[in-house]
Amino acid sequence: MKSYLKLVDFEVKRFWKIYAALIAFLVILQPVSMLISMNGIIDDIERGLIAEVSLTDFTQSVLFVVPILLCIGALVAYVFATWYMEWFGKNTFAYQLLLLPVNRLSIYLAKLTSLLLFIMGCLIVQLAIYPLLKLIFFIRIPEQYQVKPDVISWIGSDEYMEFLIPIQGPNFIVNYGLGITIVIIIFTMIILERSFRLKGIMFAVLYAIGCLLLFLLADFIKVWFLPLYADEYMVIKIISIIIMLVLSGWISFIVMNKKISV
Repeated sequence: MKSYLKLVDFEVKRFWKIYAALIAFLVILQPVSMLISMNGIIDDIERGLIAEVSLTDFTQSVLFVVPILLCIGALVAYVFATWYMEWFGKNTFAYQLLLLPVNRLSIYLAKLTSLLLFIMGCLIVQLAIYPLLKLIFFIRIPEQYQVKPDVISWIGSDEYMEFLIPIQGPNFIVNYGLGITIVIIIFTMIILERSFRLKGIMFAVLYAIGCLLLFLLADFIKVWFLPLYADEYMVIKIISIIIMLVLSGWISFIVMNKKISV
């Protein structure tokens, strides 16, 4: 456990400067984009073109969404960078990392944990910004035009927020369960490539295709064989995700312990 926590700390420290810059960009640009959007809305109010205004009218603007997309893009890049920088970075660390007197499972879990921490951090910051956005909304928009916001209605009426922070528990589990599964599948593909090199690329592509077909199993059944109720469709999807999750983890651990080289 101690070695695992040290590895998590190492992974977080390695990425924290970029991550802090992204968070700062998010915290600054979203309120600024809201203020910019408000100028046009207020002009429309004064001309009598708008009867009511909601917070969502501002949070779906391009400027507001850009920092969210940048954070997502950076985290996607991190999924690859956290492994490949060990071999191709300025200071290659794979030799030391893979020769440490610790279970290689700890290395794998530390990389996954650090990514989950970064994701949760982004979600927490996004929710923490909400009171500031709400305050700006109350100050700048005349009260008689305000659609009183609350965090649940804001998330539910904003397609980007609803995707990132699903209100319904099952949707949250499915969205993030699938997201984590995709990350673990990518981890498996990278480990296969690093372990078998040219052959590993072929193995990784075939494995990705196999996972995609498994995920689409419910759709194949529904289209080609027999209709499925919504609950049955969802159960098959969840079972497919669980199989991919377990299989990817098992392959990764086996290959890391038996095949991967420095």
